[in-house]
Order: sequence, then structure tokens, then C-alpha cells
Amino acid sequence: MASARILIVYDHPLIGDALQFATHTRHTDMQVDVVNSLAAAEAMCCETQGLKLVLLDYRLPDSTGYS
Repeated sequence: MASARILIVYDHPLIGDALQFATHTRHTDMQVDVVNSLAAAEAMCCETQGLKLVLLDYRLPDSTGYS
């Protein structure tokens, strides 16, 4: 079981998967999750324990990028 988690929020699936792969390759002791919307990220943040880092795309389809 991973001791900590990283959340990647990116709306393009190919880029999200590449970021997940690169991050997990470097930090093998952490679980790396990917979601594609701000709403999904908010839900995961509320439900997930051990979240240490969120990498957030600032231009998601369900946000303005500035809120």
C-alpha cells in the first residue's frame, strides 16, 4: 500500500497518462491518481486520505482557470 498519494488533474487523457507514468516512475512509493475535471478533483480530495500533492491544469473545462 502506498504511504502517500499524488493527484494529477488534467483534461487531456494522453497528457494525464504521461504525467502519471512519469510521476510514478520517479516516486514508486506513492500512488498517483489522475482525474479530468475540477469536480472530480474536489470529490477525490474530500474522499482521499494521504493526499500530499495536487498537480492542477489551470484550464479545465468545468472551471474558469482563475477560481
